[in-house]
Amino acid sequence: MVATRYRGTVYLSHIEEEETLNSFIQKLCYWGKRFEVEVTKSCGASSERDPAPAQATEATLFPGPSSAPPPENEVERHGPLKAYPGFYSVVRFELENHRIALRAEVDAQTQSSDEQQIPPLNYVELKVTTEASILSVSKLVHWWCQSIVSGTPLIVCGIRDKDGHVKKIEHVKTDDIPDRVGRGSLDKERYLLFLNDVLTWMKNVVREEDVVAVFRYAPGKNVTASVSPRDPQNAFLREWYVNEMEEYFVTVAKQRKPRGRKGRKRKMEA
Repeated sequence: MVATRYRGTVYLSHIEEEETLNSFIQKLCYWGKRFEVEVTKSCGASSERDPAPAQATEATLFPGPSSAPPPENEVERHGPLKAYPGFYSVVRFELENHRIALRAEVDAQTQSSDEQQIPPLNYVELKVTTEASILSVSKLVHWWCQSIVSGTPLIVCGIRDKDGHVKKIEHVKTDDIPDRVGRGSLDKERYLLFLNDVLTWMKNVVREEDVVAVFRYAPGKNVTASVSPRDPQNAFLREWYVNEMEEYFVTVAKQRKPRGRKGRKRKMEA
């Protein structure tokens, strides 16, 4: 993860390091993507450029026969998957002294005529896992951390066998996970305090605006931070974003500039 400070705000970005995935990890990625495609299919054709998150069909929410048309050929059924455009929501919240704007990826949303089911109340996180993993405390805690910050209330799990075939679908409500794993394993207050401490530490690392910090974590080791001067190679804020923000700050400064008061001239009396 990298961090930089611009105009007093600390920006964080997760950088995926290139790595060679073994065949089993590649299968896991394929099974997860295939599950997302299958459960969000609809009878009507949809545009791949549609910016809205995929709609979860009734087959997702109430396991049963899918209403989607059968695939036309084997390539569509088993061939390479064409990735859908990503949909992201922006979540704003406060944690102690931190004001946070977070970009969160959304897998799907439920179809409902209920007016109360508005974003993010209708957001859905999609997972493919085994029967044993859905009972795993560490797995559920990880899901809770991922979903709670984005406001996603429902996790739809495809329970697969060793060959990647989904045998059934289960629902896990994000708010139910602490009780499901036990308060001793997931203390919400303790996790939020830990997040607060981490964010405070990161902000202290990037005190200056002309540096970029790189945070690295390896299992079983402490998180390390290295700071280097910001340059065109490590700067990750887009040029268009910086330009638009500069225009914004200029506009705000003009609006806040005090206007001179026009006083009336008084005649001098003899």
